[in-house]
Amino acid sequence: MKIPGLLMVKVMLMYLYLLFQTPLRVFTCLFLKKRLFTQTYLLTGDSGLLYQVEYYFQKRGSSMLRFFRRKKIDSEARLKELIAQSEDEGIITQEEEELIASIFEIGDTPVEEVMAPRVDLVAVPANTRIEDIVKLYRENAHGKIPVYIENIDNIVGIIYTKELLKLWGCQEKLYAVDVMKLPYFIPYTKNVLETLREFQKLHISVAIVVDEYGGVEGLVTTEDLVEEIVGELQDELDRDRIPVKRLKDGSLVVRGITEIEEIEEKLGVNIGEEDVRTIGGLILKKLGRVPRSGERIEISGLQILILEASRQRIHRLIVRKL
Repeated sequence: MKIPGLLMVKVMLMYLYLLFQTPLRVFTCLFLKKRLFTQTYLLTGDSGLLYQVEYYFQKRGSSMLRFFRRKKIDSEARLKELIAQSEDEGIITQEEEELIASIFEIGDTPVEEVMAPRVDLVAVPANTRIEDIVKLYRENAHGKIPVYIENIDNIVGIIYTKELLKLWGCQEKLYAVDVMKLPYFIPYTKNVLETLREFQKLHISVAIVVDEYGGVEGLVTTEDLVEEIVGELQDELDRDRIPVKRLKDGSLVVRGITEIEEIEEKLGVNIGEEDVRTIGGLILKKLGRVPRSGERIEISGLQILILEASRQRIHRLIVRKL
């Protein structure tokens, strides 16, 4: 099935605008730079083409928003109705209509599945000197650092490390408590779209995720949330578009969304897992976590090298039979 990529992007922009007016710069940077064009020559050198593409979609987004107003698209139901109407009139195929409809389910993922978990948090006590926080940032490159008193379950603030640049020359006199912003807390059960709406309404970009007892579960940022939406959409686009590549030694380079059945067929193996459909799902089931890029694992008679993985998902890997 040939998926109309630009159509999908347009529908996604419509949905984002309709739901929470998310700034297009965040969306287009993530979607275009990290997903659509990372493998093409368009972004090589100093051509500046990413800027031109982003500008185009910003302009198109504005014109589409005006179109919505003319058409009185004032609800998610109305947008779904127009998509179904487009399929009825032959503007898009039934398969394309089903794929576009899947966009509306993407944001239902709970934030606990996309956050930076507690064990990965880089946090500092409230009496930490700013110069020590700058050193910590250089070592870990975390843009948002939680501040706590006594233990990490008592987070009292967030430090935005880019703000530390304004303090150049007076760092020795300041501590974490002097520059932190008040934290915002959300329950781990809140879903991605609800959280994005809240971030937009409150003009914030980070929240501390807590469990039902108030214990800290992790930290989630705008980037994490948009990455989840865009990543899920791109997985749908890639499912029928990205081929499996066979290397000279017989191993396969595959995507995390490659179906187990296809790997079994090409490697001549029987993995024997009926409750998962993709190789990425199999790995998550066996490990109970998302592996890191460069990690090697052996599961279900397979030797696997993770080539590329983000916090939320496995993107590319090499699979060979043991």
